[in-house]
Amino acid sequence: MQVKLTLLIKNKVTSDSVNDPINDPINLTERQKIILRMFSEEKNLSRERLCEKTGLSDATAKREIAFLKKAGYLERVGSLKTGHWIVVSK
Repeated sequence: MQVKLTLLIKNKVTSDSVNDPINDPINLTERQKIILRMFSEEKNLSRERLCEKTGLSDATAKREIAFLKKAGYLERVGSLKTGHWIVVSK
């Protein structure tokens, strides 16, 4: 016994698509602005030192740095040991 199954896929694009707000500007939180300011003042700032200065946990600092890197506000130049941070102005 054989069964044939036909699958019909319709690609409907509308103006109120879910992906519309992707190009909206990103509003940074106060904490993110503070982190950017600290990295702009001290390019060799380590995550551990950032946690000491701000009182953030290591996990929160990691998450905020990852977000800022993904959003294009923060870049790491060089290796983890001898590199430094660059704050990209948008």
